[in-house]
Amino acid sequence: MLSFLHIENIAVIKKIDIDFSEGFTALTGETGAGKSIIIDSICLLMGARGSKEIIRGGEDFAKVSALFEKLDGETLSQLKALDIEPDEEGVISISRTLYADGRTQAKINSQSVQVSLLREASKYLINIQSQHENRTLLDSSNHIKYLDGYAACSLDIQAAKSEYTDRYEEYRKSKNRLDELLADSGESERMRDLLEYQIKDIEALSLKAGEDEELEARRIKLQNAEKLVKGSDFVYRALARNPGGLSAGELIAKSATALAKLSEYVPEAEEFARRLNEYKYEIEDIGERVRDFVPDDISNATYELDKIEARLDNISKLKRKYGNSVDEILAFRDRAKSRLDELENNEELVIKEKEKLKNLTSLLKVAAEKLSNIRKEAARDFEEKIGKELEYLDMKGARFKIKVDIISDVEKYTKESADEVLFLIAANPGEELKAMSKTASGGELSRVMLALKSSLAGKDGTDTLIFDEIDTGVSGKTCEKIGLRIKAISKNSQVFCITHSAQVASLAHTHMRISKAERDGRNETEIRILDFDERVLECARITSGVSISEKQLEAAREMVLAGSIKD
Repeated sequence: MLSFLHIENIAVIKKIDIDFSEGFTALTGETGAGKSIIIDSICLLMGARGSKEIIRGGEDFAKVSALFEKLDGETLSQLKALDIEPDEEGVISISRTLYADGRTQAKINSQSVQVSLLREASKYLINIQSQHENRTLLDSSNHIKYLDGYAACSLDIQAAKSEYTDRYEEYRKSKNRLDELLADSGESERMRDLLEYQIKDIEALSLKAGEDEELEARRIKLQNAEKLVKGSDFVYRALARNPGGLSAGELIAKSATALAKLSEYVPEAEEFARRLNEYKYEIEDIGERVRDFVPDDISNATYELDKIEARLDNISKLKRKYGNSVDEILAFRDRAKSRLDELENNEELVIKEKEKLKNLTSLLKVAAEKLSNIRKEAARDFEEKIGKELEYLDMKGARFKIKVDIISDVEKYTKESADEVLFLIAANPGEELKAMSKTASGGELSRVMLALKSSLAGKDGTDTLIFDEIDTGVSGKTCEKIGLRIKAISKNSQVFCITHSAQVASLAHTHMRISKAERDGRNETEIRILDFDERVLECARITSGVSISEKQLEAAREMVLAGSIKD
C-alpha cells in the first residue's frame, strides 16, 4: 500500500506530506483546489512524461516521492523479477525529480534508475482509473488484458499462455528459417559463386590460426636483429661466460666457495653459500636463455623480412574483406563452407523445414485452442459477474457480453494471443449488443469500469487503486452504490477516490479535504484529514454549495454516520 506521499514545487503545491492508511480514502475539495495536480504528481511518479512547465514559478525543481509497504506476495514477486526488493523494514521508496533545465532523475530505494524501470515497477504498485483510463474500454485491443487479468488467478491460463508462447516462438523461428531457404533458392546460383570465390580466396594463403601474430613478432625481431645480438651477447658474457674476465656467475661461485670455508667458524655462512649457489644457477640460466632472443640465421634477415612483409600484406588484404585477424578470417571461411553446404542441399532442407513447420503449426493451433477455451470459460464467468455489478449500479436491463474468437489465419497470430476479445454492451433493455465504442456514454463507461474493477478485486495484482472522479455522469443513489462498491474493493486493495459526490465521500474510511490558501501573496494547496464534524460540513458543502442550512447539516451528519457502518 501507499503509506506516504511527498509533493514539492508542482504548480500551486509548495510542499505537502501525506500519510495514508489502508482501506478507502476519499479526497474532496472545490474546483481548482489542486485535486488534479495530486493525480498528475502521482502519474509523474509512475514515469509519465514530465514537462518543466509544471515546476512552481520561481523554483529550480519539482519532486514527488512515495513509500510503499505491506505489499502482497504477487506484487513482491513481480518487483523481484525487476531486481527490486524492499528494505529490511519491508518498505520500497520511489521518487522522481524534474529540474528547471529539463533534466529528470528517478530513484528506487535511493538508487538512480531509468524512468522506464520506474514506469515498469509502478504499474505493480498503483493503478489510476480516470476518465481518460475509462476511454481505454473503447479500444478493443485492451479487452483481452482485462479478461486475462480476471483469469490470472487460474494456474491453467498461466500454464496455457506459457505453452502457447513457447509454441509461437518455435513456429516463428521455423517460418523465418523457411523464408530464408526459399529466398536462397531464388538466388542460389549467384550466392554459390560468391561463397566459392570467398572460400578459394582464403584457402589460397593456407593460413594457420594465430599466424599473423607470430609473423608480427618475428618481423620485430628481424628488424632489430643487430640490437638483439649486441644486447644478448652482453648479457651472456656478464652473467654466464666471459672469455675476457669473470662473469657474474663465476664471481658468485667463488664467493660461495669462500663462504663455505668460513662455515667452520660461522655456522650461518653455510646457508649463505647454499643460497649463492642457487642464485648462480638462476643467473647463468638467464644468461644462456637470453641468447635465444637472437633470430636463427640472421645472415638472411633482409630476405626473410621481405618474405614476412609480403605474407603480412596478403593477410592484410584478406583482413579488409573477411575479419580483423587470421582467426576471424578462418571463422568466416568455415561459415562460408557451412552456408555453401546448405545451398547445395537447399531443396532437401526446404522439404525438411516445410515438414517441421507443418508439425509446429499443428502444435501451435492446439495450444491456441487450449488457451482460447480457457478464455471462453473465464469470459462466461466474468461477464456474468459484470452483469450483476451493472444491475447493482442501476444499469438494470443492461446486457454485457464478452466475445472470444480464435483467429483463423495462423499468420495473424501474435506472441501474446491467437484470440480476438471484444466487449459488447446493450445499455438499455431491448437494445442490440454493440461494441462499447458505439454505444456507451461517459457515465456508463464509468460504471462498466467500476464493475470490471469490482470483479477483478484481489486478482489484478495491484495494491493501490486510485479512482479519479469515477462518479462523473451519475448521481443520487447510484453514487451511493458506486461508493459501496469502492468500499468493497478496499477490502482487498487500498483505494483512493477523488470525488464530487457526498454519497461516495461519506462511505470512506478516511476523508481528506484538498483546499487552496493564500500565503505570502501566492496560492498554495493544502490537504488534511477531516474529523467527524469536518466531514459532515464538507459533505454538506458538496451537496448544498455555499449556503448550508441546519437541515442540510443534519442530513449530512446522518449520511456520514450511515456511511461509517455500511459495507
